Amino acid sequence: YATSWAAHGLYGYADATLALLLLALCAAILIGLSFLHGQALGILAIVIALLAPALASGVTWPPPALTSFVCVMALTGYGLSYLRRWPWASAVTLLGLYFWFAYAIREDDIQRALALLSTASFGAVIVA
Repeated sequence: YATSWAAHGLYGYADATLALLLLALCAAILIGLSFLHGQALGILAIVIALLAPALASGVTWPPPALTSFVCVMALTGYGLSYLRRWPWASAVTLLGLYFWFAYAIREDDIQRALALLSTASFGAVIVA
């Protein structure tokens, strides 16, 4: 994850679209492996996916790309929780959304905050 973000944010080797596709591929591989190896790997995949932008210069990304990525990863986490009945995957996903929600509020980006809040609400409906 961090390499994909750094390839765009730090070094400029990849444009935002390619970096987002690489990040989605990393998440898909780890989530696929979690079906084989259990809940711990699924939770690790969700945590790293949601924190990767913050760890690798997420502030250099355009807000719509960052918000889209976080929302898609959150919906993926909720989907994993629903498919495998892993409640900790939902809890970790919600915690990651709260992190990005707080960041959006701090940056005074109300549209991003509302998008994250909507994703959290939608995910709660999916899992319930």
